[in-house]
Amino acid sequence: MRIILRLISLLLALMTMLTLALVLRFAREGGFQLLLQRGLFGYLTLLGWGISLILGPLASVQIWRFKPIGWLASALIYVYGAIYYLYGFAFIRNPTAYRNRIILAIGYHALCATILATKSARSTCKIHPKSA
Repeated sequence: MRIILRLISLLLALMTMLTLALVLRFAREGGFQLLLQRGLFGYLTLLGWGISLILGPLASVQIWRFKPIGWLASALIYVYGAIYYLYGFAFIRNPTAYRNRIILAIGYHALCATILATKSARSTCKIHPKSA
C-alpha cells in the first residue's frame, strides 16, 4: 500500500501543476468571464481549481509522508473530482466535450478515492475509525 500511496502522491503533484498551468492559461486568455457565464458548472469548476491548488501541494507532500492530513486532503480532492466529472457527464450536453476523457477522469478519480477509502490505506496513514 505504501507504494500505491506514493504513486497517488506523485499523481496529485502532477495534477496540481497541470491545474496551475490551466488556470494561468485561462487568466492570460481572459477565459474566467466565459467560465462564470456557464452558471453552476462554471462555479463548480472554479471551486475544483481552488481545492486542487490549495490542497494539492499539502495533500501530495503529506500523503507521501503517510500523514492523516494528507489522507484527508487527498480523499477530498479525489471525491470532489469524481463527483464533478460525473455531474458534468450526466448533466452537461456539450457536443465538443471529449466523452472518453470525461469517463477516464471519472474512473481515475473514483479509483483513487476508493483506494484511499480502503482499510489498508487508512491504517498506513494512521486513520483509525472511532470505536462506538
